[in-house]
Amino acid sequence: AGLFEKTGEYAAAAGMYEQLAQELGDSALWLDAGRNHLKANQAGAAMSAYQRAVEANPKDARALNGLAVSHDLKQQHK
Repeated sequence: AGLFEKTGEYAAAAGMYEQLAQELGDSALWLDAGRNHLKANQAGAAMSAYQRAVEANPKDARALNGLAVSHDLKQQHK
């Protein structure tokens, strides 16, 4: 996933992070997925990834912030 991220293939990186997050149940991987979805201009997918991160770790400020940012971006692109 990191290789895709380094080469600017953010959607592919997000997909790999999501797959890993589902398999490992790691909230940090959901954060990585959300960040890459945002970089790929996929606000709806980013919201979903950040929501999963919040569900896994409700007190994680990064997840809550990412959820808010992705929500705002989605609203702007309506």
